[in-house]
Amino acid sequence: MTSHSGASVEHRLPKLVLMTGALVRGGMEMQFLDLAREHKRRGGELVTIGDDGPLEDVFSEFGSFVRVPHPFEDQHQNVETILSEITSNSICAIALQSSYFSLIPILSMRSRVLICAHNRPGTFENWLQPQSLSRLGELFRALEADGHLQISASSRSNAERHAESFGLLGDTVQAWYPAIGETSIEEPRIRSSDFIIGVVTRLSPEKLLLVEAALVLLDSALSQGANARLNIAGSGGAKSAFEECIERSGLSSHVDFIGESTDPVTTCRGFDVTVANGRVALEALAAGSRLVTVSVEQTDRHDLRLHSVVNLDNVEYLANENFAPPLADGEPSKIWSDVINIKYDTRIFLRDWIFKARSTSVLYNSFMNRMRKVTADVYNSNLEELLSRNQAHDDAILAPVLRHNSAAERHRAAFLEDELMKAHEWTKEQREAIDWLADQRDIWESKYKNLSNEIADIYLKLSH
Repeated sequence: MTSHSGASVEHRLPKLVLMTGALVRGGMEMQFLDLAREHKRRGGELVTIGDDGPLEDVFSEFGSFVRVPHPFEDQHQNVETILSEITSNSICAIALQSSYFSLIPILSMRSRVLICAHNRPGTFENWLQPQSLSRLGELFRALEADGHLQISASSRSNAERHAESFGLLGDTVQAWYPAIGETSIEEPRIRSSDFIIGVVTRLSPEKLLLVEAALVLLDSALSQGANARLNIAGSGGAKSAFEECIERSGLSSHVDFIGESTDPVTTCRGFDVTVANGRVALEALAAGSRLVTVSVEQTDRHDLRLHSVVNLDNVEYLANENFAPPLADGEPSKIWSDVINIKYDTRIFLRDWIFKARSTSVLYNSFMNRMRKVTADVYNSNLEELLSRNQAHDDAILAPVLRHNSAAERHRAAFLEDELMKAHEWTKEQREAIDWLADQRDIWESKYKNLSNEIADIYLKLSH
């Protein structure tokens, strides 16, 4: 057998099916894009299943594109459309979307499946009602027992949390890291005047934490006399929230929005230091920029999100955490000092390390090695397939109802929380009023006592 280039190959590559939501420039979608590019380069067949987005044409360069709206519109048709692309020679990577949950059993019966749960801790708890979350865990454990389950996570810590959350073995859930795609290697930026702190991100609510952390670093730099500015590269519907955050910080005169970046590596070459995690962190190091990592864990203290400056000693640890480590109680002034002390040679070393340790070839081989752990046996029972297909149809039909009910419950919970807050404020006002009345009572009782004493003194004098 020969590949498309004419070279002889021992084994035909499996058909690669990538299932995701809208094809936007998100971390998972870009990771899938690198996988698609490498699979095509090696002569493999590719199908991408997802919703419309700016990356649709790019994915189409490497194989066919099948549009499936999210959430599902024609439930029955979408299920059948997806199943028609899956064969026993398929390898299926699913960016875990709620629309795909009910398809997992039948997909696992037909092919090898990797479920990409590259979500923050707590995402599933927010997405799903407790009963649905429990059901998903039962499904995962059943597939694991049959050897039909592999789950990937964005970092080593998240893999451990997912395994614990769903009651799975540690070997079932492992980190699968993003890669640095095709890009040129250039010399790092040499600062001329202003020290540029940079952020590359979508301007969406969940990304605001990056700018909040960068503002802490900017404030520390300015307080230490640095001529620093913050450049934000990105676009999105939540820009006003970012602008309000910057205005509240009092640092707006030192911040610039520089527009969307379609080439983050080139953009990061214009930064002296990048505040990032995930894929952008890789691109910053590839650009030769200094890098400050940012945690995504929940906290109201933005300074705790600034974890550390990437250096020779911690790069491997931070890379295994996808440059999104746990919260750290570091001093922003110390982090800024560490930024300044990163030498040019260190930036060169980190750039070269990233190109070697996080290449698309490493990404692809890691993916294929994971898939070899999934049993190649497919179910032969027509009854089991029929039941699984019916479950997929039924769940797809019920999904809008469940989403509506879930949305209604969230709305009711928000309403009750608002009413509870109003009740709390009203109770607080009533307590303050009661305290004021008690104070007034004490004042008038004191006045009454004094007047009574004065009247008693007057009667006493008159009696004499």
